[in-house]
Amino acid sequence: MRRACVAAAAAIGVMLPEMVRACAVCYGDPESDMAKGAAAGVMVLMGIVVSVLGGIVGVTIFWVRRARRFGNAGSLSRGRPGMLGLNGKWLASDAE
Repeated sequence: MRRACVAAAAAIGVMLPEMVRACAVCYGDPESDMAKGAAAGVMVLMGIVVSVLGGIVGVTIFWVRRARRFGNAGSLSRGRPGMLGLNGKWLASDAE
């Protein structure tokens, strides 16, 4: 099977040399419109990837800060009169 694929690729390369030539991006003028378009496409895709990853990092940081804030609020408000607890009820020193 592998030999058949290699033979088919070699036959196509011999019979249709225009088909196997490298494009202007890989081989040719780096200032061509095709090369500039490929570079712009790479930059757009990198911008999308960086934006998505930045959003994931931002949400993670937000969740960590929120968890720390709520964790500290729960430990600090226990038993103190006049403090709002995590369940939304006011805590008092004589509360049951």
